[in-house]
Amino acid sequence: MDSSYRSAALILAGVGCGKTLIQALVPYILAPMMQGQQALFLSDNCTLRSRFVNDFSCDRSGRPIYEEWLLYSLKILPPGVPPPQIVELDASDFNSYAYTMHTADMLVGNRQFLLNLVQRGDIEKSAIGVIVCDEAHFSAAASYRTIFNYFDTAIQSAWKLNPPPIKRLMYKEATSSSFLVEENGTEVEYEAEEFILKAQTDRQWFRQILLADSFSLPVLEMAVQILLSKRHSTEQPHAMLVRGLNIPHTHRVAGLLEENFPV
Repeated sequence: MDSSYRSAALILAGVGCGKTLIQALVPYILAPMMQGQQALFLSDNCTLRSRFVNDFSCDRSGRPIYEEWLLYSLKILPPGVPPPQIVELDASDFNSYAYTMHTADMLVGNRQFLLNLVQRGDIEKSAIGVIVCDEAHFSAAASYRTIFNYFDTAIQSAWKLNPPPIKRLMYKEATSSSFLVEENGTEVEYEAEEFILKAQTDRQWFRQILLADSFSLPVLEMAVQILLSKRHSTEQPHAMLVRGLNIPHTHRVAGLLEENFPV
């Protein structure tokens, strides 16, 4: 989010890694390139649509509960900065917001209902400055293309802008040249192809090395590092749940944690 120049950025986020927060930050990052003033968050179904909205808790009067907004609790937005006005485009309650959605900062809708609004011309095309498509692989479908083509001022074809905010993505495979594993109390190094072949043909061997401390400890080190980082950045007493492969492995992992991370 700093001002340094980048030719491209690729964010790979697994389940539970803050995808909703990343999506919410997009309008702030791309604001200099946006022509329209509103951000549209497009989900494929009503469940995904509601899940996004539920992450921005409000009281019964619609006022944000700031301590539950990651934008504030993580100090992404400083105190005093007004929150974005978020409107959920819900077909079952459309009349309640039909006259206010044009003043919202963020619109959250599901594909089918948004397609209806587009086909009826009920949503102002020039007001949308950026479209964030959840589950982006759906965007190749004809219904999504109809929506995208309707909003001709939105950053949904960013490579057409001059200068483009999104440029060519480069792919680099993240692989190790060798694997260091523990066998019968000693460390043995395998080349990648040799390791994969042995893992595929000798399942018992593979299971044994997975239980080894040399495999478990690096994972625990990274997990504890993330845990402490979360505690520091959020000032919340985050805890960590560790799952072992079986009961003996669980006891061994517990011992590794007690020996190496007394905190």
